[in-house]
Amino acid sequence: LIERYALTDDGRRMTVDFVLEDPEHLAEPITHRRELLYAPEAPTPAFACDPTSTTEFMDGQTIG
Repeated sequence: LIERYALTDDGRRMTVDFVLEDPEHLAEPITHRRELLYAPEAPTPAFACDPTSTTEFMDGQTIG
């Protein structure tokens, strides 16, 4: 996974680009670009990762 973060020229937004490569499980790399409002004072919400639901995307492998 490669992630790149950058502020736009006006400093009001942040762009996020990522490339996910896994030749064993993906036929081709996944790329995505997203533009977000830049708000460094905003709190970062907690994210509850659910390992059980994650296994649905792992080609039958288990986590843990």
